[in-house]
Amino acid sequence: MYSLSVIFWAIYNLDRKNPNSGQDFEHLPPEQLLADILEKDRKIATIMNEINLIINEQ
Repeated sequence: MYSLSVIFWAIYNLDRKNPNSGQDFEHLPPEQLLADILEKDRKIATIMNEINLIINEQ
């Protein structure tokens, strides 16, 4: 007979991998990460400028 702690360990064991998850994240080189961050930052700045123009028109 299983003890209660063994049953709970199997249910709540956070060390186990999720079988329903997709693939693991791809580890990119630091240069690529930096380029991606800078590109997203440029897009954000463009959107913020557009919002600022809309606000100032009113």
